[in-house]
Amino acid sequence: MRYTKKKTEFIYSSLVPSIESFYSIKKNIIKPLKERFLKIKYKANIKIYPFDKEFSLKRLTEILQDKKKTLIIANKKAYASFLYCPRCEDEILCQNCDVPLKVYKKEKEYLECSICKTKYETITRCPECETPLETVGIGIEKVEEYLKKYFTGISYLHEEKDTNIKLTTTILDKDLTTENFERVINIYPDFFLFVQDYKGREKFFRNILYSYIKAEKEFILFTNQQNDISIKAFLNKKLEKFYEDELNIRKNFGYPPFKRYILLTFEKKILDIDFLNELFKIWIKENNLKNVKYKGIFKGYHYKVKGKERAQLLLIDFKNKQALKILHEKCRKLGIKLIIDVDPVQII
Repeated sequence: MRYTKKKTEFIYSSLVPSIESFYSIKKNIIKPLKERFLKIKYKANIKIYPFDKEFSLKRLTEILQDKKKTLIIANKKAYASFLYCPRCEDEILCQNCDVPLKVYKKEKEYLECSICKTKYETITRCPECETPLETVGIGIEKVEEYLKKYFTGISYLHEEKDTNIKLTTTILDKDLTTENFERVINIYPDFFLFVQDYKGREKFFRNILYSYIKAEKEFILFTNQQNDISIKAFLNKKLEKFYEDELNIRKNFGYPPFKRYILLTFEKKILDIDFLNELFKIWIKENNLKNVKYKGIFKGYHYKVKGKERAQLLLIDFKNKQALKILHEKCRKLGIKLIIDVDPVQII
């Protein structure tokens, strides 16, 4: 895609354009290098299976019996997403962060926080009630462990090894392999839809398209979202329909690209939400700000991060940079760390 300003051309490259890029093209803000910018070749046969952890792994071994050159996208790092106590109905959390600990097993069994990277010894029973813990979720290590019971010649995508089966957690623009595969298997990208992020469905859709493009003959998707609008658009070969539907949803809810967001994240060892609300109102009054649109202040999606509490506020279509600098300085003097994220990649 080409953007011209002051005789300078900017080229943005992507196999699958973002919602914002699609919107900009439709508004003639940017121009595609090719007219058929959203036309992918449907060369591989598509098969969709419902996802169930045990059933899906068993089905995987059946599929791989023919020894075709295959890329398996596990979508999750580690062995499992977290440990869960069925009696307490609680997850095992990081002591520094409000985050479930991921389970690792490949080289050594341990638990790790995905945010502060603190490692813990693995446990098998709930520290509160002694009930045996269950692993939840399926990561790339579990897929590898299971497949190695039945197959040899398995390696990771980034490894320069000539094997029939390659494993990876994701395929993105920045690290997209130039290698193609007879078959690509995408395991449960559904989690994108369950994150509290307005871009969740777009990420789900692009994840599927990226992986499909790398398949030459066969594409297999394990998902429980067969009726989602993104899956229907993909199967019906109406990719623009997804973008149009998603834009309508965002317009109705006032999401970007129809509104511009600035995410303010406040951090301190102990935060008082009421105090922050009062601080924000004083800031508005002192700077004579009119008709400020915002959402919050609310506890962060991850309320505790690296031993500090978090609160967040979302400014909508706010353009006063000087006022933001004043707020940042005011917070600094109060010992509060303020992170200002303009056009945030995600909002959680």
